[in-house]
Amino acid sequence: MHKILERIASYDHYEVVMDTRASVLYLVAEGRGAHGGGIAITPMLNRDGSPRTHIIGNPEPIIRKVYDGDYYEIMEDIITGVLYLVAEGRGAHGGGVAITPMLHRNGSPRTHIADDDR
Repeated sequence: MHKILERIASYDHYEVVMDTRASVLYLVAEGRGAHGGGIAITPMLNRDGSPRTHIIGNPEPIIRKVYDGDYYEIMEDIITGVLYLVAEGRGAHGGGVAITPMLHRNGSPRTHIADDDR
């Protein structure tokens, strides 16, 4: 059987996985509730909004946390700068997790956080 997804990188409770046929990357977030919190997945994007692909020989895609709020975090793809909003219910029994790229008003991916946003 063909392996459909391959893990490319991980950070804390996040993983970047690749569709092995299309080379499209996905950001996966796992909920952290005491009894689990579900899992969420979203395609990663380039700055122009097209699907982010893994190119052999390029550095691994690396994600990092750039903001930590009460019930959400903002993660950044260090290579493209695209930001992802991750919301999580943090009750004792979890509350699910959701993830989406952050967007500008025109629909293009947001790619930075201004100092006054922190």
